[in-house]
Amino acid sequence: MQQKEVSLDKLLLTVSTLSYLIILGLFSFVTDTNIFIIFVGMLPLLFYLIVFFLLYSEHKLGNKIVWIAPFMFSGLFFAVWLSGKINIVNRMDGPVLAVVNLFLCYLLNIILIFAHRLPAKSGVYQKKAEAHEKEAHELKKRVEEYQQQLKVTKENFRTRLQGIEDKCKAINFAIGRVYSNKHGGSPGIRTRIKLKKELYNSFSELSSHFHDKDAYPLLKLLNQILLSLAVLEQNEQDTFFRKVLSKNNEKIIEILTANDKDPVVEYFEEAKDACIKMIDYLKESYRL
Repeated sequence: MQQKEVSLDKLLLTVSTLSYLIILGLFSFVTDTNIFIIFVGMLPLLFYLIVFFLLYSEHKLGNKIVWIAPFMFSGLFFAVWLSGKINIVNRMDGPVLAVVNLFLCYLLNIILIFAHRLPAKSGVYQKKAEAHEKEAHELKKRVEEYQQQLKVTKENFRTRLQGIEDKCKAINFAIGRVYSNKHGGSPGIRTRIKLKKELYNSFSELSSHFHDKDAYPLLKLLNQILLSLAVLEQNEQDTFFRKVLSKNNEKIIEILTANDKDPVVEYFEEAKDACIKMIDYLKESYRL
């Protein structure tokens, strides 16, 4: 960073020197005046540039001095002209040159200070951009890790099946509570929408000593569970041919969610998603 600041100072010094020489040449050409006379008349500008590059530094006294220096040097030049003690200065238009010097000093002052501060601002923006990039990278990493956790593998195969079993049991408990006899339900109604225990109870037996030949039976079980879950997405009246708890013929899963304290819809979505992922895994791994 320090090397960049040194390079910037050198660049600004070179540009300022060239600008100063161009101003001298331009004034000499436009006014048809000897360049040495122009040089003397523009001494306040030269002194200002010397002070700027010697003293200016952000957050230091030099920062204030560069704003005072144009007044000081232009005023000094005007005072010398008023004194009438220097011949070459007496032949100039002192007030006009004092104003021109003052204007050019402040113009260059604004440009140079802005140029000095620009890298600092760029650095702030760059740091912000880097912070956002780092945050995006970390977020992407977390998403990838989460996706990896969701992916079915040989290592988490049994855990996934256990998860489906737990969700199916939780859904059945909710059906038993919501469609209990005291709420207008009946054993026939509950049996119609409950997930059959023999489907998910077979998971433990299949996964404990899983062999390639068990892949297809497991696939069939998972498909049957998906069909059973699909029943919960049907409207109550279409399923039971009458309204039991629904008011506007809502879906069964909506009725379960609305009438039970447990997050039944989450159990449902997680079980469904896990079944689909397991089916995809079995098809891909065992070419079913």
